[in-house]
Amino acid sequence: MSITAAKASLDQVSALVRGVQLPLEAIDQDHLEIVVAGLADAFEDARAAAPVIVATGNEAAVTALIESHLNRRIDEDPIWRSLVARVGRGTESINYDGTKIEKRPDLSISFTARSRRFPLIVEAKIIDLKSSKTAKLYCENGVHRFQIGDYAWGCREAVMLAYVRDGSNIAATLTPQITRANGSGLAEFGTTTGLTVLQFTTKELASSEHDRSFLYPSQRPPRDKPGPISLWHVWLR
Repeated sequence: MSITAAKASLDQVSALVRGVQLPLEAIDQDHLEIVVAGLADAFEDARAAAPVIVATGNEAAVTALIESHLNRRIDEDPIWRSLVARVGRGTESINYDGTKIEKRPDLSISFTARSRRFPLIVEAKIIDLKSSKTAKLYCENGVHRFQIGDYAWGCREAVMLAYVRDGSNIAATLTPQITRANGSGLAEFGTTTGLTVLQFTTKELASSEHDRSFLYPSQRPPRDKPGPISLWHVWLR
């Protein structure tokens, strides 16, 4: 990378983080639970209104429906409106060092009482073995992005959302992938705690914690370490 390009990248980061100490404070667990419930409700609303899209559509099509239902809920639900300011789909963002300025996480949820520069990121994946949409890809093209600082690098938490179309479940399907080791015997996705199942209702909910493999270029040591990120896994069917 040239000096000019490197400076331009850091300028992107400096503009975004000015006046902010990273990572941000953790989101209250009660608020995260409200968001998870909102995602599950939006999925049910979408399935009732457009069952064919939810059953057969690609990730973008299903997520677009969920975005619409969540934003409509801001107008209709006072509790949701008090917490959530906006839900965006495919909103462009930059990675931790500004070398990628067109990252597009599936959903970005901005809170009313929190910096909107760093929304809660939700990355969605289909789980369907017949279509080669596997837990392996869920980790490699989803979990990995949080580990390397492409997504949610200024936050302590994020959400992985799965649209499950086969018999897969978190405990049996996701655990072997998210805890797997690389050729050196290290956790491939920086997983430190494995999976903790939080709840079983109409959805499956679990959490995992992952060490992150980058440093903040905008902060001096030891504050340049982002610390681990907590991922909430919400599997809907």
